[in-house]
Amino acid sequence: MSKGSEGQSGRPTAEQAARAEGRKRPPILVLEEQATVKLTLEQRFSILHNIFKHQYFAVYREIGRRYGWRAANEISAAVADEATPMLAEAYRRKFELKGRGAELVSQVAQVEFQGEGSEAKVLQETPSRAELEVNCTFGHALQSGRFADVPITNGLCEQGCRQWMRDMAATVDAQLDAERDTWMGDGTSRCRFRIFQKGAEPSQPVPGVCEDPLVPAEDVSGGGGGDGLAVSAVAR
Repeated sequence: MSKGSEGQSGRPTAEQAARAEGRKRPPILVLEEQATVKLTLEQRFSILHNIFKHQYFAVYREIGRRYGWRAANEISAAVADEATPMLAEAYRRKFELKGRGAELVSQVAQVEFQGEGSEAKVLQETPSRAELEVNCTFGHALQSGRFADVPITNGLCEQGCRQWMRDMAATVDAQLDAERDTWMGDGTSRCRFRIFQKGAEPSQPVPGVCEDPLVPAEDVSGGGGGDGLAVSAVAR
């Protein structure tokens, strides 16, 4: 085994050790072990999607109750920020995206939305300008009313999506800007985004947590307690 293929300590990585032992590492796409239940990829994805969605709201419900909604929204935004600097390049290489400029931003966004269980409709896609509509997993969750007790839309939709699109566009080309014109949180059927050259089209500042009227002014801190978060992802 060459030095470059080992971990930093010189020992095999976890993936190499698993392979040597004949174990597959997740995500496991082909089910080969003896089992009495074998779900199709479609069935597995549908469950995973619901777990992902419900765990998001369950986690931030608890953070908000224990430490306040400002903290919950700020943490949600920070989590979204973490991968932004390398996301476009990582997706470009992994999925062999061929776009340039705004075109590439649109394609990266489509990958991200599809991975979350959403779907995007491309209205325009050129290197200088792109426009797309998104039928969003989280938009449907907001419209369902099931998560009305979790005021997390600033961290999720303003900082975590609207500002995320803007920041991700800047990693592709510093002269690109982005704006969201419609939002499913307002009851519309799709979120609509534009990617364009800075100054060429109107855009508005994204409200921070303190400026967002949807974040409760009275910040609850300490305590917690909750009424239980046992959620059946399948039942929802």
